[in-house]
Amino acid sequence: MPPTQYSSFDRGFDTGHTEVQVNPSPVLEREFQQRTPSRAPWRKFLAFAMVAIMTVAALAVVIPSGQRIVGGPQSPEQQMPAETEIGGTRNVTYTVSNMFEIYNKSTNYADRGKHLTPGFPMWWFERKPLGSYPDTIVRNSYPYMMLYDYYSANIPASYKDPRMGFGTYSFFRLNMNAQNLSTVATGINKDPYFIPILNPSGLATDGGWVNWTWRLDYLTAQECVDVTAGNHYATSYYGVPAGAVTFSGGNSNDGWWVELYGAMDFNVNAAKKFLNLPGTGDLRTEFTTANAGGAVDTAWATHWSNDGSTAGTPDGIFNPYCTYDYQINSGTVDAFLTLDPSSTATKLVLRIWGHAWGYEILMNRMLETVGVGKFFQNYPEDMYFNGTAAPNGADLFVRQTAVYHMLAWKDLNVYASAWNMDTWHTDGCTNTLTNPPASWASRYQLYGLSGTRPQKMEWSPGTVNFGTRVMYWQVPQGFNLTANEKVVVQLPSGKPGMGINLYTGASDVIDQTKAAEIRSNSFWGEVVLGHGYPSLLYSSTYYNHATKTLTLQGPLILNSDPNENPPLTPTRWNETGSPDFVFAVSKVSTYLVEMVENQATYDTTITYNVRVTAKNYTGVTVTTWNGTVNLATNNAGTVFGASSHTYVPGDNGVWQTTVVFGEGRSNTYINATDGWFPLDVTGSAGPLNVVVIPEFPMLVLPVMGAAALIVFFRKAAKKK
Repeated sequence: MPPTQYSSFDRGFDTGHTEVQVNPSPVLEREFQQRTPSRAPWRKFLAFAMVAIMTVAALAVVIPSGQRIVGGPQSPEQQMPAETEIGGTRNVTYTVSNMFEIYNKSTNYADRGKHLTPGFPMWWFERKPLGSYPDTIVRNSYPYMMLYDYYSANIPASYKDPRMGFGTYSFFRLNMNAQNLSTVATGINKDPYFIPILNPSGLATDGGWVNWTWRLDYLTAQECVDVTAGNHYATSYYGVPAGAVTFSGGNSNDGWWVELYGAMDFNVNAAKKFLNLPGTGDLRTEFTTANAGGAVDTAWATHWSNDGSTAGTPDGIFNPYCTYDYQINSGTVDAFLTLDPSSTATKLVLRIWGHAWGYEILMNRMLETVGVGKFFQNYPEDMYFNGTAAPNGADLFVRQTAVYHMLAWKDLNVYASAWNMDTWHTDGCTNTLTNPPASWASRYQLYGLSGTRPQKMEWSPGTVNFGTRVMYWQVPQGFNLTANEKVVVQLPSGKPGMGINLYTGASDVIDQTKAAEIRSNSFWGEVVLGHGYPSLLYSSTYYNHATKTLTLQGPLILNSDPNENPPLTPTRWNETGSPDFVFAVSKVSTYLVEMVENQATYDTTITYNVRVTAKNYTGVTVTTWNGTVNLATNNAGTVFGASSHTYVPGDNGVWQTTVVFGEGRSNTYINATDGWFPLDVTGSAGPLNVVVIPEFPMLVLPVMGAAALIVFFRKAAKKK
């Protein structure tokens, strides 16, 4: 699961799901022309009428009649997408948000598994006592963090780098919105992958329209007991008979049983292709007949079981083994389908509930196969998966909490605490537990063997080998954004983050002692854009500090230099993923820039004093700040006593220098930028009104000349 941030200064912060953005727009200076007000009744009536027309028109634009709403439904209970034509240009957007947040699964079964309150779900607490899992919670409040071993317990020692330590992880939310995918469809010779084809004619049939709104999540130990007893929403809402599912013996709960549940609808052609119904009568009656004794349930579950094992596709592309340490059929794989009351004779709506080890990885494998999500793979929880598949294409929407992905690290350019969100594949190397037959091998099967060990600097705080090179524990990936692909990363706005001091630990043992050590070495600060890979990412071209948003719009080359190690056998591996997103944590959020001589005007002949104070996100002076601030101004010819300063302990976060302005202007600014994070950490004084005060000789000469003329003319007048 993902780690979080840590702090010895634990405070309560608003951790609601939605990050409300502060309006960054400046107040614009505008001139208004006054008009004589008119209060004629017909004018008011016309205004109201126009507003009503515009409102209706706007709604019609936002939600056209009959338009599919994939990406809109956020839970299985919401309305299914409609049947409308799918077509157009492929468009995929990945959005990262809600960093350092995780939400607990409701224990009220009437909520049907929704994650409603901040906090670690119960399975995080259940795994550690099982003995073979090192997951250890560091912080169970925002920002949430946990410790985890990089390696699976089942990877043989010959594959492991003994120098490897541990990772401190936190979480984020990942949305994947993919529209107009031609790689997944229901038409003749088309396979939608996610929906099993139960018709013996298979791809030869036209599959019409199918929509699904699913949720995938882990089951707690108590839920496993209640599912077996029939006291769970699996029975009350999805119709799973009591006793039909057991979690004992080889199927014991280890914290990673996944339930998949939600709803699907099928038109007549879809019911024929996917459910093998005749499609000649009432679909409700046909399904009830076909599923007598759970025949459709069994066929559906068997199809997914085969997909997730070596019995499935010849190249094993859906097999979760190298990610999960198990093939999906290592435990029970089941699915239960029941009629939803909204079904009609020509539109079949089914509810589904099923469970397996690895359902969530199976869906990741399928998404990768259709060209979505390969570079943002993680271990998801609280996962929504909604889709609309038509004869010619599909729309998909996925939302999940990303686990084991955002890692406490170091900024790649400067010695500052940061979080790293690398792009990698979840596949690891072979283990010795349930090794698949030799006829099947992952494309990364040799990863980790001698000669195929790409190395990466170990910048995980608190590890024994901090600052040395170790084997990269995941398979790094590089990708370039094609046209109509976009990545949006939303940094926390309006709330702090937490960093871990960069230090070398005395032990890599993952336990509560190490968790306490990490907490004691943590600090609050502002999450800012750090320096990742490639370096071009650190630019205002892509990053908007006002909205704290990094936006990468394709086409964009992000992997022109794949950052490869020297030649390896049998291939070359990237040392890091590309892009490698880094988010630093700065103790200073802003610089307060002040003119010591606080006055209405300043002139160009006087030396003034400028004071620059380092402030944190709450406005408190950071007395221990050791960063560098740089000053600049839009006033040409201005001379600072010093335009750059690195704070030292004696400064207590405050530095003062002198300034002599070079020209008179009424909108002079003195701007401060941080030496490490100039896109985020800034400050400004202004506008300042600078005037030119002429020197004494320039004032005296005109006055003396005028006096002389007056004397001359007066004498001339007398003489005349």
